[in-house]
Amino acid sequence: MKDNLTIRWIIICLIWACPLIFTHWNINKIAITMAEIEKEEIFRLDNLFWKNNSGNISKVSTKKDSLALPVESINFGLLSVENSLKALASKHKFNEVQIESVPAQTSSSSIPLTLYFEGPFEGILPWLKTLQNELPYLMIRHVKITTNPFSKLVKFKLQLYFRYIINDSVNLT
Repeated sequence: MKDNLTIRWIIICLIWACPLIFTHWNINKIAITMAEIEKEEIFRLDNLFWKNNSGNISKVSTKKDSLALPVESINFGLLSVENSLKALASKHKFNEVQIESVPAQTSSSSIPLTLYFEGPFEGILPWLKTLQNELPYLMIRHVKITTNPFSKLVKFKLQLYFRYIINDSVNLT
């Protein structure tokens, strides 16, 4: 009788184990399916984003490339920037142009520059717009304007950051 009762309990446990195993298997399948659906939805939304914003992304990428000047060395970059700033200043009738750089404060991608010049006050805004358009790798940090009551000329002090990228591909030809 005891053996008969033990066999019945084993059969009952097996009967109940089958639905529990199938329930666990079903929950795992549902979780896997939901994860796949979520991945497909993310992929679909990424494609939609790229489709709708591809023009803007290329513009931003192009603009990012122009925000740093590729140079072979920091000294060549500083010389190039100095020549460009002096040419731009003379174009807008500014004189006594002086440029100072502090190499000790150089980071891995930017150098602080201080630019001193003198000229008419009316010319500063067009000059700043031209600076922004022609030399986007120069970021203005601080502007100080000192007026002289006896002349129409104004003294300007601009603190800039010169952003650069060291170009490793040196042409040896």
